[in-house]
Amino acid sequence: MLKHEELEGIKGIIFDCYNTLIDIKTDDASVDTYRQVSNWLIYQGVKIDPEELMAEYKKKSKEELESRWEKNPEIKVELVFGKICKQHALWDINESIVGVEAARAFRAASLRQFRAFHQSVELLKELEGYPMGIVSNAQAVFAEIELKYLDLRKYFQFVIFSSGFGHRKPDPRVILEGPESWA
Repeated sequence: MLKHEELEGIKGIIFDCYNTLIDIKTDDASVDTYRQVSNWLIYQGVKIDPEELMAEYKKKSKEELESRWEKNPEIKVELVFGKICKQHALWDINESIVGVEAARAFRAASLRQFRAFHQSVELLKELEGYPMGIVSNAQAVFAEIELKYLDLRKYFQFVIFSSGFGHRKPDPRVILEGPESWA
């Protein structure tokens, strides 16, 4: 149990998201994950078989990362999925909307374990009242929803995901470019 006098002078507390607050295991190396997304894409007007989807996703993600001058580059997976979907669309689609939803379908299909760490929830309850935030190498397109679903978002005054910056930790800019409330 924390003694509040031990935290005297602390201006805020920063957490990572995954493997700190959220216990998650995903499998994006399995063709079964891509099969589920490929089947979902049928109903979005996108025709691509699972193996091709897997190969294109990995190729386009790698190309996106390599095209950046950053030492620790980050991408937005919804943009990668949007490009793939547009390329394989059978009719006109909204690339942005389908890209976001495809990224979320991909995450859902890849989930093997998903829960909040009990100890972390207990700690957050003890720390209520202190300014808290999250800085995480994560994709906002699904991480924000996962925090809300697990009822964790309510504890934090700010949340920063690397996908919004184009670079990821350990690059210090992820933290330095954070909210004005840091000052």
